[in-house]
Amino acid sequence: LSALPRLGRALRDAGRMDDADAAFTEAIERGQVVGARLVVADASLARAELRFQPALISRDDIVGELERALPVLRKSGDDAALARALGLGGRLRFWRGHALDAGEDLWQAALLARGAGARSEEAESLQGVLGTILHGPMSASDGLNRIEEMRPRAARNGRLETSLLYIEGSLAAMHADVDRARS
Repeated sequence: LSALPRLGRALRDAGRMDDADAAFTEAIERGQVVGARLVVADASLARAELRFQPALISRDDIVGELERALPVLRKSGDDAALARALGLGGRLRFWRGHALDAGEDLWQAALLARGAGARSEEAESLQGVLGTILHGPMSASDGLNRIEEMRPRAARNGRLETSLLYIEGSLAAMHADVDRARS
């Protein structure tokens, strides 16, 4: 039962959205029968996010799922699942234009994911942090400092490292450091 949410995420990552939805739904239904609250919370959030992307559910629906799942996940001790939830919440805040709050959620998600050994969740959350740095109210100087904090973690992930370098160059140019922006 506890493997079903992981299976659903793997199917989603492979582009098999209908199969992923079915795996999440099965996890929710079977989890409800046996009282596996963590499985239900994890699978419910994953299914809500899957359905949110093509607008099969509203923002209010996904926020409701998040609000119901967070207390369960906080008590569960499953830091990877909590990191995924905080990451989703951060992305939702970012899409609503609240980059500063989103950045805090995403940073916390990255720290939790790292502690849980969930590298893909950590990288996804750090990718979101980079977006909030570039498109939010953070000053270029503060953004460059945050990038320096992130650099060791980005070295393990090519996509994240590429994004970090791009955003570092953009911030350096904003900071009028042309040499750093070019490097």
